[in-house]
Amino acid sequence: MFIKKFLGSTKNSEKTVKVRNSWLQESNTIPSLVTQSEKSALNELTISSSLHKDNDNTQLLPLQNLPIEILISDIGRHLNIKDKCHLAQCSKSLHSFFQPLIRKTKLQIFLQQVAFGQQAEAEQILKTEPNLLLLRGTVLDYSGRTLSNCTAFQIALGADDTDMGEMLELYFNLLPNGKEEIEIQFNQQFSDTNSKNVECAYDFTTLVNVISKEQFQGGQVSPETEMALEVFRTHFTLMPIKIKKGKHFDMQIFINALEAYATHFDQFENDQRRSLYCRQVLGYLQRLFPVCYAQAFCQGLITMTKGKIPLKRSTNLTEGAPYPPSFYSTHFHFSQRQGLGFSYFILFDQWERVTRCVWIIRHLWAIALVRILTNYVEQKHQTWQNLRNSWKINQNNRTSKSKH
Repeated sequence: MFIKKFLGSTKNSEKTVKVRNSWLQESNTIPSLVTQSEKSALNELTISSSLHKDNDNTQLLPLQNLPIEILISDIGRHLNIKDKCHLAQCSKSLHSFFQPLIRKTKLQIFLQQVAFGQQAEAEQILKTEPNLLLLRGTVLDYSGRTLSNCTAFQIALGADDTDMGEMLELYFNLLPNGKEEIEIQFNQQFSDTNSKNVECAYDFTTLVNVISKEQFQGGQVSPETEMALEVFRTHFTLMPIKIKKGKHFDMQIFINALEAYATHFDQFENDQRRSLYCRQVLGYLQRLFPVCYAQAFCQGLITMTKGKIPLKRSTNLTEGAPYPPSFYSTHFHFSQRQGLGFSYFILFDQWERVTRCVWIIRHLWAIALVRILTNYVEQKHQTWQNLRNSWKINQNNRTSKSKH
């Protein structure tokens, strides 16, 4: 009776358009973490469109003939993305109705893969839809930062993910004016002096001086030391958690903290103090690593600095029991006061073993790590510079051709 009432009424096309536009606007808010079933749904866009019969042998009404109001309010809200993908294949009208949401979901999955350093998966989507490089969205990274209103290339730029950036550049070449677009996105990401979202000039010496006096009475950290650590954590917790421009995290901060540890190694006087610094200062900063740096740690920084070696894109540590754990055991939230940054830090040693460590970094190895990390960051900066130079060369070539 409900369906007959709608079928018998005259459709108001203007009202239908407004309802549909309202529904699409609500669809803009898609969770940043898309389920595996939703991902697989994008590759399963087939469904039988045969009609079914009810128990009274009365033919059911084909779904595509229902008024759009019913599709939205009474049916659409109960369908998951997999069902909508299937229905989009049944008819042209259902395809035009559900396709915008499917595309938004596909964009969300693609941007999330870029933010998580899943390069092969992201490229697989780009092979069929390179136009996704022009679209923006909002996703989370492993450190819990919200990357707001970003393109895929800008996510790679902010994370300093040169491998991802080079892959994305190849697909910009398939787009009209792709070279111009990639430079526009680069300039937007670093458009002003305020786009650097983190402060490299943090003074770690103050923290070193406080920890160097710690007595661990009763096996506990003193209130003075705990307060100094809390001031340090708060400084980085208050960094923009919602990021629109600039770097997500500048690795120079971690290098400075490691250099302070190496410089004042003897000042700590004992390994218990050094361990506290390694776990709760270096380890806390490791929470903020963009995924490409975590992957480089796990693959081996010595190997990575020897030449142009592609990332294996794994965050699994090399050792651990019963199985090697991940660099990111979970999505960090700044309110979590356990695990990485509290009870352990990630140690990369001279044999390229990567483990959770509760003790210290040896003095000479800390000095070497500063040099290795500095070289690796400089290599990344040179890669970005080479990419920019190639855009300018192409632009100059096009300008000279247009003049002739």
